[in-house]
Amino acid sequence: MSDKFAIVTVSSDDFALGSAVALASFRQSNRWFSGDTVVIATDLSDDRRTLIGAAGPTQFRAPCDELMRRIDALCEARPDLHTRRLRFCSLESFALTGYDKVLFLDSDTVVSGDFEELFRRPEPFIAAPDKATLTGQRRDRTSFAPIAAGDPDGLASFNAGMMLIGRELLGGTIVDDLLDLLDPAAWVGLETDHTDQFVLNRQLARQATLVDPFYNLPIGHRIAAQQLQGRSVEEVCMFHFSGPRKPWKPDRIVERAIEDPVFAFALAKWHRAFERMVAEAHLARLATSAG
Repeated sequence: MSDKFAIVTVSSDDFALGSAVALASFRQSNRWFSGDTVVIATDLSDDRRTLIGAAGPTQFRAPCDELMRRIDALCEARPDLHTRRLRFCSLESFALTGYDKVLFLDSDTVVSGDFEELFRRPEPFIAAPDKATLTGQRRDRTSFAPIAAGDPDGLASFNAGMMLIGRELLGGTIVDDLLDLLDPAAWVGLETDHTDQFVLNRQLARQATLVDPFYNLPIGHRIAAQQLQGRSVEEVCMFHFSGPRKPWKPDRIVERAIEDPVFAFALAKWHRAFERMVAEAHLARLATSAG
């Protein structure tokens, strides 16, 4: 491929190890990819930047001032969003210009399959279904609560943990449109605890191309096993640790792995990706010092 691509995630000191493994696992499973790596962050300590750099050369980018101003205003009106404010930094992905496609991944993911076929698709915005869509429902545009699939005004919603954004949606008016949805007035009537996913679906759900959930399989919910019926877990291209239990945080992680074989499989994938990242970073340093 001769097109210019980028992979991007949002990180923080708390999520830096997750970011590193998510990015490293993508490159490990997609050796054809030679694009840029961009990490959006407001404040990362030097040691966390070094940790993320173990996944490969990385560009660190601060969210634009206007995005941060809008986030501040929303959190002032909605204090309950303050602890989750960094999630809105995913909107900065749409301000990355000069690329043909940008792949956004959440930092609590591990890639285990090839995304090349997805990158070859012509649609300008590609994502995978969220829990409501996976269970045969839609979402109300105002409350974002699940509603009956037959409702003509319902949204076929997507999970914002994996978004492939074409150049048609990079820069331009889409950025302003997303920022406008951070106006506190746009949040009146919301009944769920979603953040950036609410904003992104309100703006993009109608034009999103939803692909196989195996490109973003949420294992924080107990619906992963249902999606695997009749299929092999080896077919999954990306596991998403969308619940409170993260691979790099030991709290109750073992108990969940014992209870849920899909979670255990994904956890093993995450640890293998981490080990491979460390090994490859060590070999690269040895090569540099030897040279």
